[in-house]
Formats: sequence, C-alpha cells, structure tokens
Amino acid sequence: MRIITVPADIIVDPPEPVAAAIRRLGDKLPKTFTFQRYALEVWLNDPRAIKGGFVQQCRWTNVVHKFLTAQPGDTIALEDIDFSTLREIAVTPQVVPFPLIAMYLTAFTEAVFNAAVEP
Repeated sequence: MRIITVPADIIVDPPEPVAAAIRRLGDKLPKTFTFQRYALEVWLNDPRAIKGGFVQQCRWTNVVHKFLTAQPGDTIALEDIDFSTLREIAVTPQVVPFPLIAMYLTAFTEAVFNAAVEP
C-alpha cells in the first residue's frame, strides 16, 4: 500500500517573458491548478490504466474516485498494483501540459514519487 499526500493548489504566475510566451499559446495567467485537475488531465485518463480489461477498469474507477474526493492535505491510499500503474503513467505521461506550465507543476508528480509505504 502506498500513501500519497495531496499537495496544495499551485498558482502559475510566472515572470515575463515566460508569461508572455504562455499567453501566446492561448492560456490566461495567473491560473490555479489543483492536484485533482492535473491528475485527471495527465494521469487518470491514460489508456494504460485500464489495459488489463474489465477488472482493471473497475480498479481504476476506484482510484479515480479517490483522487476526485481528496482535498489538499488529505491522503490517498493505493494498493501496490494501482500505485504501480499510476507511477508508470506519471513517469511517461501520454498527455503533457505546455512545458512552460508543466515546469511549475512538478510538485504534483513529486507527490506520487514520494508516496509513503504503509507499514
């Protein structure tokens, strides 16, 4: 079992000229990102999460529910098999936010990588 501590929301408000480059890409700043939003957009909707078929789809539904109901400071407990899937996706996500925004959101992925092992 692995325990992920949900990090605080992150406000992306970079200095110029990074902000100007992001605005040219169509994003408005400053922008608040939640762990749940990041997880949904980058990890939880990845097809690798349910590659094992119906049983894995049922397991992943439970994982998604845990993320949707967690608030900053809460913990998310994942069985080792589910954590392994999440970590694999987090290491090589198929959906990647704009690099200029993603660099401000590394704390979200670090929360997964630093998940505690439940004794």
